[in-house]
Amino acid sequence: MSICGADRFDGALDDIFDLQDSVTQLVVGAISPELDRAEIERARRRPSGNIDAVTEAYRGLPHVHWPTTPENNDAALQHFRNAIALDPTFPRAYSTAAMCLVWRRANRWPADFASDDAELLRLADRVKELGTDDAPTLSGIDFALFHNRVNFEAGIEMVDRAIRSNPNWAQAYNARGWFRAWDGGSDEAIADFERSIRLSPRDPFTFTMMLGIAFGHFNACRHAEAAIWADRSIRSFPYFIGGLPTAIAFYVEAGRLEDAQTAKADLLRLSPEWRIPPLGSGSLPIRSLELNKKFREALLKAGLPE
Repeated sequence: MSICGADRFDGALDDIFDLQDSVTQLVVGAISPELDRAEIERARRRPSGNIDAVTEAYRGLPHVHWPTTPENNDAALQHFRNAIALDPTFPRAYSTAAMCLVWRRANRWPADFASDDAELLRLADRVKELGTDDAPTLSGIDFALFHNRVNFEAGIEMVDRAIRSNPNWAQAYNARGWFRAWDGGSDEAIADFERSIRLSPRDPFTFTMMLGIAFGHFNACRHAEAAIWADRSIRSFPYFIGGLPTAIAFYVEAGRLEDAQTAKADLLRLSPEWRIPPLGSGSLPIRSLELNKKFREALLKAGLPE
């Protein structure tokens, strides 16, 4: 066989291996949510008494997937704390507990944020002590550290570790996409969200990935596209208090003022005390000052209260 022929053969093998990797990614993404659903149902049916850490964690997981009230979020957090007490070496319980603290902040539910931040730091320190490279654990902790403005750089470092540890873990790309979007990024952030959706098309957090794609378009001043992706996110999960102000800002910039008013009414119905945070208050995870100003001005145009 000629050298050129060998090159063509090697290239064909590379294409086959790339195709196999793509198929593996899709299969993993399709199966993982189904396995979680099966384990959640098993944990729900298991009688009380002699509960192990894994069962406790799966009993809390549904409330993290669909956090519609502060009460079910608090119930989930207690399940994860119970799991940690039963097995302090069980890493996933730390990341899911951290996500409960994220939902509190995102939805502005009643909480002592200083206490939450201290707890988040304890969870992150414990994960560091465990020395785990478990991508789901790292993805949950890193997102919480960044979103709650506890430690931006540690969050970025951990998400990179998560992706190196498991390049097929969808939530790691979702987290990195948000970090990039909140820093004012556009196309790179969108690429992360799109990859996250491809890897896990039935992920319960797909509505956040759609909102992230919208944010990337917003940052690039593609406001019509941002509004379209905001529509998709809201249709997928209309009870996300943290997502509604984002959608309102996108509708305003796209000139869809009627849709902005509809989303505003939904937001104030779900959270009557919601107010636009003061600039520089640290209430939003957006790091870019320019983006923070643009976002806030859009909310003011919609008539949301300060």
